[in-house]
Amino acid sequence: LIFFAIMFVIAELIPRLLRADREDYGSYQVMTIFANIGFMGYPLLDAMYGGEAVIHAAIFNLLYSVLIYTYGINRMKTSGQREKLNWKQLMNVGVISCLIAVTLYISNFPVPMVFKDTASRIGPLSMLVIGDSLAQIRLKDLFTDVRLLLFSVVKLLLMPALLLWGLRFFITDPMFLGVCLVMTATPVGSMTVMLAQQYDGDYRLTSKGVALTTVLSVATMPFLFWLLKI
Repeated sequence: LIFFAIMFVIAELIPRLLRADREDYGSYQVMTIFANIGFMGYPLLDAMYGGEAVIHAAIFNLLYSVLIYTYGINRMKTSGQREKLNWKQLMNVGVISCLIAVTLYISNFPVPMVFKDTASRIGPLSMLVIGDSLAQIRLKDLFTDVRLLLFSVVKLLLMPALLLWGLRFFITDPMFLGVCLVMTATPVGSMTVMLAQQYDGDYRLTSKGVALTTVLSVATMPFLFWLLKI
């Protein structure tokens, strides 16, 4: 809750500091808050720390799923389209899936092997979504957008480093610190592109944001783990 409260403030400041066009404010705000936890975070955490880390991420993702289908949609719409919060949006496939996962973990309910085996193999396939985003963008276009490059540096390096610096005063468990770092250091979530398409946001900007931060995260995430000694 504290993390997302801080992120809301940062999301309000970033497009203003970058002097973005007014109509792009919503896109930058959504890209700032919502990272690629499902498609990149889960597979990475499973490979690095195992299933327990994924459960921590799923609990984190509960609030993420609630906010992206409420705040995320609201910000992505143009000012003339925005409407009051519809609480029915809270019960969506993302929230329901997270609730089921946490319930199964807490209750230790036996799950048939066919479902366990299928779920364990889905993670890497989700990276195809990121590959599709990259295939639609020319790399030359990504690295000539100065504003988007500055945004990427803030999102992929500055914000995660500051967060982990603050968390070290309260948390000593390396695995939990690693989970927190992955939750914040992953690139822009591909859901931002889908929201932009559906709610008349800047589809090209969000596509470039996903592609650029995904390419850069290949270097920035290992660098952060090395720098912060996790």
